[in-house]
Amino acid sequence: MRRLAMAMSVSLGLGQALACGTHPAQEQAKIDAQELGKLQGLVRDSARDADAVFIGTVSALSQSAAGSKAPGKVTIAVSETLKGEAMAVRHAEWVAAFTYSCQPSAMFHNVGFRPGGRYIVYLRDGSVTRSEAADDLRSGLLPLAQERDLIRDASTRESDS
Repeated sequence: MRRLAMAMSVSLGLGQALACGTHPAQEQAKIDAQELGKLQGLVRDSARDADAVFIGTVSALSQSAAGSKAPGKVTIAVSETLKGEAMAVRHAEWVAAFTYSCQPSAMFHNVGFRPGGRYIVYLRDGSVTRSEAADDLRSGLLPLAQERDLIRDASTRESDS
């Protein structure tokens, strides 16, 4: 019985590992290409829907108590405006949102901040709809430079319409 339980846990562990990126190189490349396409589409759609998109550093942060539906507040010193009115400082409401997934596209709309962190932030109606690290903690398939270009392109097309 003990061997069966051990074999099952090893088997389950391998299944989880395979689901999160330990595929053969060719298969992983296909998965990554599909995910990158999804991410690019999400950037375009989210940039189109956002009132403002900018990059900046968190200078003040409050978060509501665990379980509360009340939003927290974030103040960001803006270093670059990608869409919307350019402002040196932005204030916004935010509600922590975190999804962990092996697919980066499923985590696209995560929202979270840390004091002093540098982020790319999407705002709609005064609330944060996406925040992603724009510093050394950024990782993943979509480089910040590419996200910037996609946002600028989406904003240009929107203003041409």
